Amino acid sequence: MIKVALCDNDIREVTNLRDLVADFGDFEIHSYFDPLKLSQDIEAGSQFDIYILDIVMTGMSGLNLAKQIRLTDETAFIIFLTCHDGYALAAYGVRAFQYLLKPVDAKFLYSELSIARNFIVRRDQTLFPIKTPTGLVAVPFHEIAYCRSEGRRLVCVQNDNQVIKSSTLRIPFSAAIKPLFADNSFVQTHISFIVNLNYVSCIKEQDFLMKDKTLVPIAQRHFSEAKESYLYHVFGGESHA
Repeated sequence: MIKVALCDNDIREVTNLRDLVADFGDFEIHSYFDPLKLSQDIEAGSQFDIYILDIVMTGMSGLNLAKQIRLTDETAFIIFLTCHDGYALAAYGVRAFQYLLKPVDAKFLYSELSIARNFIVRRDQTLFPIKTPTGLVAVPFHEIAYCRSEGRRLVCVQNDNQVIKSSTLRIPFSAAIKPLFADNSFVQTHISFIVNLNYVSCIKEQDFLMKDKTLVPIAQRHFSEAKESYLYHVFGGESHA
């Protein structure tokens, strides 16, 4: 079930939003009146598919909440609420999908929720199968931060730092990771590494610095392509799908 987090200091606004979202579809809805509580839950590992956040709140702004969300989740669908229309550029900076003026018009909200639902369904259908000693594990592409070769095994590091190790590979690492190239967010940096650009913080000399502070090496023969892909992803039309 799609999980939705609503956050606004205004109890009436959250109550109204909850009713509208519940009327739209069968979502698991979590209501927050204190942005710091939502921040603490995110810090503790809670994740939601859709966030509807007021921009201006006491304790913590919606923009800062969105920055926190983006540290570990690049594909969550973020919708901002605001009484002013001057936040579009700031919303772009945290890759929010839309911002809605308050009071919220149900027609516009439902349009965004429909887009969000379709996006999330498509996102969650893209799975990377990993054969492990205990059975087959299917990992959604969007949850993979990077994969590396370790001996004759594939090690998959997820965006929540969970690690999945494959059984002994019977094919080369390059063949094992081939399905990931269907998503242009993935780029091979080294004979033993492939990264999801959504979880790269920056380029540091000959490495990608990942959001978990891991340094992933970029081999010389992959450097031009990796750098070009990263810069395009950040500045030239990145895709969230």
